[in-house]
Amino acid sequence: MARIKSQNINGPFVGRIGNIVGCRWKDTYYIRTRPARVKHPNTERQMAQRMRFVNTQTFLKPMLSFLRLGFASYTSDKSAYNAAMSYNIKNALTGIYPDISVDASKALVSMGRLPGNVKAVVKSTGEGRIKVFWNNIEHESEGSGNDRIILVVRGVEQPVADFKLDVARRSDGEAEMKLSKSFLNTEAYCYLVFIKQEMLLGTVAEEFISNSVFCGKVLIS
Repeated sequence: MARIKSQNINGPFVGRIGNIVGCRWKDTYYIRTRPARVKHPNTERQMAQRMRFVNTQTFLKPMLSFLRLGFASYTSDKSAYNAAMSYNIKNALTGIYPDISVDASKALVSMGRLPGNVKAVVKSTGEGRIKVFWNNIEHESEGSGNDRIILVVRGVEQPVADFKLDVARRSDGEAEMKLSKSFLNTEAYCYLVFIKQEMLLGTVAEEFISNSVFCGKVLIS
């Protein structure tokens, strides 16, 4: 049964009528057809696609809290998490079924148009701390020295993640982060994100956040 959202019978509806489904995302209504039943749902191609989806979801899900900010500029027709899934399924996977995995160096945990093309490295400084270093860019066309830094950390084997906002400025060239005890004696991937203060204050725009920069893998001691 479908619910009509307008006094006009030709207006938008939410629900199912036959094989037609009415959906709503924010203030936009969509109509789609139900997928046809597949006689042979376990072809290699279908299993490969499911593996691509599951592996990407497994990698991203621990970072869900940050992805809501990292992909906030791409939510006009989907959620931030779905935008992150869409990008990384297309760009961050490597291998051929059944050996498909996420290449962390190709993954993005944020996406935007703020310049972020820098080289960055991460190292452990002991007591559960890490420090990230990046080459400093002074030219205004390549980003402002006042741009803020976010560090995002994701366990290599363990499904844990953490992030810290506004840990430094672009001009500092380095930033440090204290991790939770769940990271001790484990390896983790680290990402660096440049962001404008406006974004931290709630003004969402592509030009206020950069694509994330992969800093490498580090053993947390």
